[in-house]
Amino acid sequence: MTYEPRWAGLTVPVGLAIGPERVGRIGLRRAQAGPIRGTVLGEDGGEALWFPVLGTAESPARAVNLVQAQLRHLAAASRA
Repeated sequence: MTYEPRWAGLTVPVGLAIGPERVGRIGLRRAQAGPIRGTVLGEDGGEALWFPVLGTAESPARAVNLVQAQLRHLAAASRA
């Protein structure tokens, strides 16, 4: 089947996750100190973090900006 192309709007990030290895390197508190509050997944040294973007941002443009800010925060925390 073929579909006619249609504009569906901008893509919007749903969220961002980091796994246990990165959380262990950064530290749980420091990883959660960014612009988006993370939800802890797992326990006992195997914690991962889920950063929900959709529920935090008011608009698609704000969601993209939030993800960029969160990535900058996590990158800086990784280097520290």
